[in-house]
Amino acid sequence: MAFGSSIQKGQIPVGCALCDGGHTIQWKCFDCNLLMCERCRDGVHLKIAKDHRIRNIKDIDEHERYPEAITFSDNKCEEHKGNACCLFCKTCKKLICPICIAKVHNGHQLIEDGEHNDKRETLKARQKYAENIQRDLVNAKERLRQIKTDENTKYTKTRKEIIDHRIEVQCAFDKLVEEIDRNWKEINKNIEQEQVRVEKIHKKADVEKNAFEVLIGSRDFAKFFDEVDQLKVSVEPIALSVNYKHDKFGNVPKYIHGKIDASLIGTLENRPIIAQQNKIVFRVLKYFTTDLKCLHNMFAFPDGSLWMYDNSKQILQNVKLEENSCKVISSIPSVKINGMAFTTSNSLLVSTRGTQLKLINIRTGQITDSKYDLKSMFPSSIKVTVDQKIILGAVTAGKLFPVAGRRVVIVIDKEGNHLKEYEYDNKNKRLFAYPKQVTITNDGNIFVIDKLDDTSRGRVVVLEPDGNVIQVYAGHGNTNSEEPFIPAYILATPNDNIIISEDTTCTLHILDNKGQIILLYNLRNIGIKLPYSIAMSTRGTIYVGCSTALECPETEKAKLYELEYFGI
Repeated sequence: MAFGSSIQKGQIPVGCALCDGGHTIQWKCFDCNLLMCERCRDGVHLKIAKDHRIRNIKDIDEHERYPEAITFSDNKCEEHKGNACCLFCKTCKKLICPICIAKVHNGHQLIEDGEHNDKRETLKARQKYAENIQRDLVNAKERLRQIKTDENTKYTKTRKEIIDHRIEVQCAFDKLVEEIDRNWKEINKNIEQEQVRVEKIHKKADVEKNAFEVLIGSRDFAKFFDEVDQLKVSVEPIALSVNYKHDKFGNVPKYIHGKIDASLIGTLENRPIIAQQNKIVFRVLKYFTTDLKCLHNMFAFPDGSLWMYDNSKQILQNVKLEENSCKVISSIPSVKINGMAFTTSNSLLVSTRGTQLKLINIRTGQITDSKYDLKSMFPSSIKVTVDQKIILGAVTAGKLFPVAGRRVVIVIDKEGNHLKEYEYDNKNKRLFAYPKQVTITNDGNIFVIDKLDDTSRGRVVVLEPDGNVIQVYAGHGNTNSEEPFIPAYILATPNDNIIISEDTTCTLHILDNKGQIILLYNLRNIGIKLPYSIAMSTRGTIYVGCSTALECPETEKAKLYELEYFGI
């Protein structure tokens, strides 16, 4: 609870210093040391301070935004004029000088300027972290807007196609109805004409029948013989055959019912979105030559520096990228690291040889034990989420292969409590042989690079938060029909796509957040060979750390590339 409350206290929203309208901060006045929005810059500040130095915060570099370390001795004591301050009294909440300590503040809680600057460094890192989150959220909002626009366009098109097809089918039915109507009209006309003719004959026959009856009973013999001769003549044409056949007047055709199925009506099909290569672009901005043999692991820190690990030399370096060179700020030799991630405590959280995760102070390089201990298992990979949960791949002691013991992905909270373990699927089969790398998407899907054997052949297992396997990606036929799929590193982008590097084929496998393939990108096309580790920079670009060929001389050094990208 103390951790949570301290975080809440630290999350103080910074708004425009000149208004309370909640507008986005865009400008800083260096003369007034004020942050302001666009409206206040134009409508307020420039009217009263035209000569002040005002710059867009996007154009302010690290040094300008965060001045050098502050020294208490630069401030004069308010009580003892002329004396420089040396400490901050937290009890009295003021800067004090040596005389103050002796007279008033002895026994109070006193703070040195070093502690103040350490806290400033932590805040700077957290500020960077917050800026990265903000940038990711802006990208996410734009991505959502684009997805909504694209899906709305597809919805409108698909709906129109369905309606158009329904109209076509209705037209076909209407034509059948028209045809049967015409057919019946002709048949009905022929039958009615025959009915009229038969009715006339019927009436004439009825008259003659009555005449026959009268004559048969007549006793007037003269009249009888006269009329009998007349009736004999007229009765002959009345003879009529009533043995009609159906086809005499036409025949109403029989309707053969068509089968109402997808072949007639159509269906809705969910298809994976396959990106076109010309819509996804990678471009080299800069490249650097390191003094390492292989960049097996890499993490871009909020202060702009880069932490790189070479497993072959077992050395961890913190470098600053300057033009086309890597300036080594610090180096930690003889350390075994399986995975590393950034924490809000301004430290690197790393998984090493032991069961307990380590913390590396980025300023001093000091390695200390963290409070996260897996006891009987050894962490193989590590990922810290936005909400400070820690996802770990872990195995029990012993040889990696053949597979024995536990192979598990564990989610723990910031206090070290185990929240979830992924080890077996719903058929009680192992999910992993060796969980080498792990990352997570914004919707909680976990992607795990699973190393299958000693040859490093692997696959990517995609899990929903409840542990359901939604995809197992084992490479693509275009690159892995002859070469086995050997995934090296995995990275989730701000737009929730997944990038997997494969150094043996110089390929980036780009998947969506469900593990479906979007694109294969061969980095040889832009001059990059043997890509291994990948990291997202604080500027929104991607770093690609390479390895060197096994047969290359010791003088051969690994390359590092900074790429900008579009479309993912």
